[in-house]
Amino acid sequence: MMKNKSVWTPSYRLVIFVPEQDMDAFMKAVSAHIPSFMGPYDHVAWWSEEGVEQFRALEGAQPAQGMVGQVERDSCRRVELSLPYDQDMLDRFVQAVILPSHPWEKPVIYIYNAQNLA
Repeated sequence: MMKNKSVWTPSYRLVIFVPEQDMDAFMKAVSAHIPSFMGPYDHVAWWSEEGVEQFRALEGAQPAQGMVGQVERDSCRRVELSLPYDQDMLDRFVQAVILPSHPWEKPVIYIYNAQNLA
């Protein structure tokens, strides 16, 4: 017996680094806005165990942690989520959901073109 052929749906995969101490608040603010487009599921996200983010704020920065000119290290997590392949939706999600919910002046956000199994 042959299984049904797989159907792949174009999507965006967002990767966001979030400080450990802000993880719960960030996920509460963001997860309700993750759309259901991969079957009968919503609030779909993945995150890593604790990692370390290193940075040095330069003159003109207003860091959420540390001081300008000093190398800082912060415990953080890598959060991943998917959105439908819709540029307007992506822009709205980043501007209205991610940026206001993230504590950093300049959040680290990577966006990849992806395919999800529909």
